[in-house]
Amino acid sequence: MVSGGYDPVAYLTKYPKRYHLLHIKDLARGQPKGGAETTEVGSGTIDWKAIFKAARGAAVTGYYVEQEPPYKRPPLESAKISYDYLKGLKV
Repeated sequence: MVSGGYDPVAYLTKYPKRYHLLHIKDLARGQPKGGAETTEVGSGTIDWKAIFKAARGAAVTGYYVEQEPPYKRPPLESAKISYDYLKGLKV
């Protein structure tokens, strides 16, 4: 949603009963507008604290994390970085 130029917080707030799962991935820094290169969650440009805060007020019941290529690290190392960030995120 973010790489497409949309605000997930606005959609979660406007349509709180529509979203039950969130597909979590972060956008790498320094991309042109509309770029879709991903990075570990918490290492990119997406404001996860605001999104998870909005999700608490919506019908969201679960999340799944995706790390797409190109990989800058081994995939399990990237998964751990994302996990550690999300585990430590205080909302």
